[in-house]
Order: sequence, then C-alpha cells, then structure tokens
Amino acid sequence: MLISRNQSVLSTKNNHEAIFQAYLNVRFVFFDYIASRANGVIVSANNPKGQRCGKRFNQRAALKLEACSKRLFAASGFGGDCTMRYREKSVLIRANKKMAMHLMRRYRQNGVYLLAQGKVSLLLADGQQFGLPESFDALQIAKFKRPRQLPRHNRADYFSGFGIQQNA
Repeated sequence: MLISRNQSVLSTKNNHEAIFQAYLNVRFVFFDYIASRANGVIVSANNPKGQRCGKRFNQRAALKLEACSKRLFAASGFGGDCTMRYREKSVLIRANKKMAMHLMRRYRQNGVYLLAQGKVSLLLADGQQFGLPESFDALQIAKFKRPRQLPRHNRADYFSGFGIQQNA
C-alpha cells in the first residue's frame, strides 16, 4: 500500500496530538503527604525527549533524579494514566518556573508539570504553558496507598507514551 507524503505528515500530526492529549489527562500517585496548596514542579527522567529507552536506562535515570532531588524538598511518586498501568517514576520538587525549565533541560524532557497553589499546568520545553482543568487533589489517585498496590506490570517498561508509541 502506498502512502502519500501528505498522509504520513497527517498521521504524524495526529500522533503528536494524541500524545499531547495523554499528557493533559495525567494522574499522579505520591506516597508522601503533599499539601493541597503545594507549589513546585513534577519531573520525570524517563524516556528523554520522547525517545524510547529500555527499563534499565529509565531506572538509572530515575535514581539520578532522586539523588539530585534529595537536597531539595522532594516527594517521589508516579505520573501515568488513570489505571497506573503506564507510569513513570516522578519527583515533586519545590521549585519555580525558572528551575522547572532548568530541570527539563537537564533531564531532556519535553515537558514538566507545574504546581501553583494547588493548580496544575503542563509546561513544555518551548515555554508554552497549558493549565489543566482539575486541581492537584483531583489528579491524585488515592486508592494506591503503597507501591505494592500498583499494577504489577508497567507498560512504560516496554514503550513510552501513555498507551501510545511516541516514535511510531
């Protein structure tokens, strides 16, 4: 089957739109107490620049991020889809927008989540910021009280993107 150049560009655009929508539909699980009016940035070190990486690479990157964040007030947890069958190890760090941009560059991420007075926004690498309609409390999944309660298999270990391959 032949695919014209316009069709392939269109499918790439649709794929990016689907990924963007997935990032707007994020959910979080943090096992430490976080005040509902917390300020900071939620960052992950998994799959830099959306490039698919292996489980070991992502685990090493998450350990480096956690070690770096120990100096700062930080809470570790996960960001993922609503079932947490796809999740990435994430850290909530008390930081401002300037520090968020620095962390994004350091860990080669396309975006991070900013928290300001309980409101969440997606900050992209190009500086665009999109507010999420729900508060941080509403985005947290309360049914997981301990890491052992999370689903056994994590799809992030096999591909990147909340159920969507980013580099199709």
